[in-house]
Parts: sequence; C-alpha cells; structure tokens
Amino acid sequence: MMKQILMMSPYLLYPVTFGGQSRMLSVVQLLEASGSKIDFFMFNSPPKDGEICLETIQMQHPSSSIFLAEPDRSHYQDYFEKVLPHVTVPDPVLRFCSQQTQDHLATVLSEQTYDLIVMEHSYFGSLISFIRERSEARIILDLHNIEARFYESTWQAQDDFFEKMKQYLNWKRMDTYERETYPLYDHCFALSTIEMDMFKEMAPKVGVSFIPTGIETSSVIPSDYRGQSILFTGDMGYLPNIQGISWFADRIWPQIRDQADRLLIVGRNPSPELVNQYAHDDRIVFLGFQKDLTPYIHESRAFIVPIFSGAGARIKLLTGWATSLPMISTTFGAEGIQYKANENILIADDKESYIYEIKRVLSDVEYAHRIGSSGREWVWNNYDNQVLSSKVTAVIGKL
Repeated sequence: MMKQILMMSPYLLYPVTFGGQSRMLSVVQLLEASGSKIDFFMFNSPPKDGEICLETIQMQHPSSSIFLAEPDRSHYQDYFEKVLPHVTVPDPVLRFCSQQTQDHLATVLSEQTYDLIVMEHSYFGSLISFIRERSEARIILDLHNIEARFYESTWQAQDDFFEKMKQYLNWKRMDTYERETYPLYDHCFALSTIEMDMFKEMAPKVGVSFIPTGIETSSVIPSDYRGQSILFTGDMGYLPNIQGISWFADRIWPQIRDQADRLLIVGRNPSPELVNQYAHDDRIVFLGFQKDLTPYIHESRAFIVPIFSGAGARIKLLTGWATSLPMISTTFGAEGIQYKANENILIADDKESYIYEIKRVLSDVEYAHRIGSSGREWVWNNYDNQVLSSKVTAVIGKL
C-alpha cells in the first residue's frame, strides 16, 4: 500500500557530501522502493546548495513536493518555556523549532494529508505535540545516532579544557532532551544495534526496527589492487574525523610512509589550519569533496577508519567494503556495523597493531585481495539497498 510521507531534515538531501545525507538518501530510496510518495521539509543548509538540491530532487524524485525552511532562533525561548519546561534545550535543537518553522510547517500540514512523518535526527522531537494537533500521521524517528552519546565520546576524547567543558555540558543537556522526547514517537528506525538497544532503554513502549544504512554496491567500481596509497573518506569538519586522521597522520603515517605512495583524505570542509598542519609533507593530500572516488580507489591499497569518538554507525565502512579495498578500522570505528574480524575487516586499536596491518596489506597483494573482496561480498549480501527494501516495506506496512 502506497504511503504519503513527509520527510523532515535539518539539512539538504543533495548534493550528498557527508554521512548524514547518505543515510537520509538511503532511507528515501528504501521508502520509495515500497511504493511510497515522499515530500521533503528541509532546512536550507548549507544555503549555497539550495538550488542544486531543488534541481536534483526535481530530476530524481519528480513527484515530490519540496518545502525549504530557514534556521531561525529569534522566537525559540517562549516556545520552549511553554512546551518543554523541564528540559534545558540543547543548542542544535534551537535552530529548527522557531515560530517561523512552526508557521511554515502548519501551512504544509493544512494543505496535505500524510500517513507518515519521518524525522531525520532527534532535533525535531520538541515539535511532536505541535504536529499531533494538526495531523494524524504516525511519526517515525530515523535515528542516525544517540546525540548524547556523541557528545559524551567527544568530551572524553577532547584535550582542550574549555572545549572539554563545552562538550560535557552538551552531553548532559542532550541526554535530558532525548529522554524527554524519545517516548513521544510512534516508531524508530535505528541504523545500528547499539542505537536500537539504547533507544529501547529510553523509550521502552515505542517500537523500534534495526534499519541499517543501505548502499548501491554496484555503483562503486572495485579496486584492482595496483595502487599503494592509503584512502580515508569523511566530512573533515566533523570532530571525530579530524581527531582520527590527525592520529593516523602523526603516529602511523611516518612509520609506513616509505612503503606507501600517498595518504589520500577525501571529504568536504578541511580547515585551513588542518591542511597547513601537514603542508610540510606533499604526500599527505587533502582532496576535498569528490563526487567520484574511482581514481582514488584505484590508486589505493588500503581503506582506513581510525575513529575513536562519535556515535552511530560509520557509513564510510559501507563505502570501504564496496571499494573492495582491505579495510583497517579501530573497534570504535566499526561500532554499530556487523562484521567478521580478520575476514572482511582488520581491527587495530593501537599504534603498533595499526602499523602491522597497514604494512601487511601494502606488502602482500593476495592478502589484501582476500580481505577486500570478502568485504565487498559482505556489504552486497547484508547492506545493499535491494536486500533492505523488503524489510522497510514490511515495517511501514504495519504503521
């Protein structure tokens, strides 16, 4: 049965340049595979991409209506004092729940009837009561990660005292907010089993389904194992990625540099400070956002995930597996994703073991091929969109 769905997002769907957008696009594709029609209520962030997003949606999703909202904090205080008097509202939430947003959303709901409203992230939880007064739609949280857990891990990984205190306060405020709002949803899509279990603890009466992020495996051209570079992908404005690649560049790269060609860092928003920090080494290359990874896949011998903080499931693991490159990750980096250590992924949590695994795949092409090809087969069988679409169809059919 076709469902009329409104998807609410704190950022634009296109162009897809970071993990949150990849997750959102995956859910869109899975919902559309069920025969559902999706309209989009998105915040125009970043503003420079608004026109590109509109054009792409019109081409890729021609039956969809698009409603663009602007972040606005000017009227939030009175609203939160009335609606959530017991919550100290986290800063990220404030951008998306202003009077301007409420007015825009009220107009949308008065003009269109929806069966389901899917909220990307937990930032819109404070609007649930407002929505229920205007719509009978069932409300689903697409849980990318437990935000409080993200702030807790970044607090623990932070060295700067003032930044550490900031992340500590964010952790406490977000934990309170999520415990207040999670019980208000009708259902939850959790992208990892860790998030699923934590959501159950916070909202035991709300149904939750494990819906991992899917990937179009066939769209990624696999490696031919002829390169000797090291490949990393991720939003370079995201603190866990910055911390992870800095750890690798400082502690691992000097020890394996003689065997490797280049350290390729693909991802949007690398800060000038970060780029300048490694400008002395012309083989550490910040490539920015790249729509096509193919040339860098073929130049590389290993895909790395040196992540020690954050939350949720690292979507970059799916990309890594699809490349057919052997993937070396920390235990934390692979958290929330099902895998088989030493079969389709190599796990290394300290300097010595990371150096060992990198050197081994650089020197042994047969070993690299065995681990890498097993990873591609794993993602195809467990995380490809075709595998996941029937599960999503069954879940929304019951709502």
